[in-house]
Amino acid sequence: VKVERFPLSAPIPGIGSSSSYLVYYGEWTKAKIDEVEKFDLVILHPATNITPADIANIKDGADDIPDNEDDVLVFGYLSIGEDDVDEPRTGNGAGPGGYASWYMDADNNDYPDRNGQWGSFYVNAGDTYWQEFIKAATFPGSKTAGSDYIIHTSGCDGLFLDTLDTASPWGNYSSTAQGMSSFVQ
Repeated sequence: VKVERFPLSAPIPGIGSSSSYLVYYGEWTKAKIDEVEKFDLVILHPATNITPADIANIKDGADDIPDNEDDVLVFGYLSIGEDDVDEPRTGNGAGPGGYASWYMDADNNDYPDRNGQWGSFYVNAGDTYWQEFIKAATFPGSKTAGSDYIIHTSGCDGLFLDTLDTASPWGNYSSTAQGMSSFVQ
């Protein structure tokens, strides 16, 4: 499998200001796949009911012929600043309350801090155990699809990184900014 890497400062080849794009994290049907094949770029959540075959179908565009001008770039959603689970993971047990070391506990209540809007848990993206987990996480039975799954199993062309703002200099976890930056890089 050949994976092309684009420099962080370079534009995405074939995508410009007049390109059409769609961000969709919902359920997939044949009709929805047919609809999104008309966009230049589609950002989707690989931990939904979409299969690698569905992603390949989207990528080859409306004409269903790969490697021509109507192909669609498909990027897979990946949260790197929050862990979207119902209960925190045990992981290596070195974090707050014996949970994984990557969780944050700014209020010092010995329980990982939770995003009140989404319900996910804030993480330190600079934690090497989180980096290993987010790379290797696989989809079946999880809300999380890791980068290896997104690129190599699902067949997405790239990653759409979300929750980078966890490390915002204006938030409770600004101390994690350097680790976030290093991880993204």
